Amino acid sequence: MADADFELREMTRSEIGRICEIDVTEEGTCVYKWVNGQIQRVPEKWQRRPRPVEDWRGKAERIKLALDEGGLAIGAFDGQRLVGFVFLRHRLTEKVALLQALWVSRAWRRRGIATALLRRVLDAARGEGARLAYVSACPSESACGFYLHEGFRPTVWVHRELYDREPEDIHMILALQPSGEQTGLWPQELAEGSLG
Repeated sequence: MADADFELREMTRSEIGRICEIDVTEEGTCVYKWVNGQIQRVPEKWQRRPRPVEDWRGKAERIKLALDEGGLAIGAFDGQRLVGFVFLRHRLTEKVALLQALWVSRAWRRRGIATALLRRVLDAARGEGARLAYVSACPSESACGFYLHEGFRPTVWVHRELYDREPEDIHMILALQPSGEQTGLWPQELAEGSLG
């Protein structure tokens, strides 16, 4: 499916509750784990079941609060149907944007929607002066594989609050401004102080 078969547009606060329309179900046979300073692909059967409505409501409320603080919500639509969603928090730290959520409905995956959503918010983050994008990726092979393919690299410089909340996730960064190699380590110019 080509990009022309879906439309990307900014979502308003009142539309955020629609994220429950997204079918996040998925299963796989491998996950990624952080072992001795590296990520490793490990055989493990896993399944993500449909998210209960109460969970979606909680996520929607957190996204609305972050949106009020200057976040950016973009939806991918097939006509009126929401088939993908991304949320960017412009300021995890002064120069670091947080990719807080990225979901594409099961029937719409592998059609370029996740890439289009990601590129849209990364462009916005660059426009806001962010030097890095940070993501706490679920350890599934599909999620980690996607972010690695898009240039994100695992980092040892984790945001403490996010890591404490999601210790099994693979924490990654992506350089947004041309400043040298993407090493997966926190760039020196941003290493002043803590990430959280």
